[in-house]
Amino acid sequence: MKTFSLAAALLATGLLAACSGSSGSSGRTQSNFDDAIDFIDAAGPDAENIRSVSVDQLPNRATMSGQMLAGMDRAESTFVGDATATANFATGRIAGRATNFTEYESSDACDSTRWSACTGREIQDLGGTLDIAGRITDTTFSYDTQGKLTGTDAELGPVVADIHMDGVGRFGQLNNQLVAIGVQGGTAVLSSDSGRVTSEIAGVLILSE
Repeated sequence: MKTFSLAAALLATGLLAACSGSSGSSGRTQSNFDDAIDFIDAAGPDAENIRSVSVDQLPNRATMSGQMLAGMDRAESTFVGDATATANFATGRIAGRATNFTEYESSDACDSTRWSACTGREIQDLGGTLDIAGRITDTTFSYDTQGKLTGTDAELGPVVADIHMDGVGRFGQLNNQLVAIGVQGGTAVLSSDSGRVTSEIAGVLILSE
């Protein structure tokens, strides 16, 4: 399941640079893939439209929603889920989940960071949920993503993917809204009737209040 190439394109824009340095049919009119790309496009080159925030600008608590994009090194596609999380700045905790995942084939424009022309063709809906849990330090956060997704792999057939990723991120403001961006990576163990295969996995977490 071209995500590594899409993730590399995201890194090339500088959208995630501050993060790593800081510590079927879905039935939607617009897909969660489109929503994610809209956010990336709005953030601008090198995330220049995302303003830094200070600790005293943060609320005690924020309920946020957005998308999680991820993909494995063994396949050329991107899967995107709907993400929700609560950032409790008073206790220094962030917790949430990503669900309703759909696998997409991304267009060549995505790899060349031409976000206005970046589109995703739906391949399949995926079952399962990934849990998000972590700690907030000032305006940055570290987090763990884990859970299981189910779907059909081109080589293995029906699979259950046991996923575990670690990530780092930061909070900022975009269009006067509190946002959070994170980059994550880890492993996915795919189990099928043919056996088990381990794949590297990388992803992006995008949230808005």
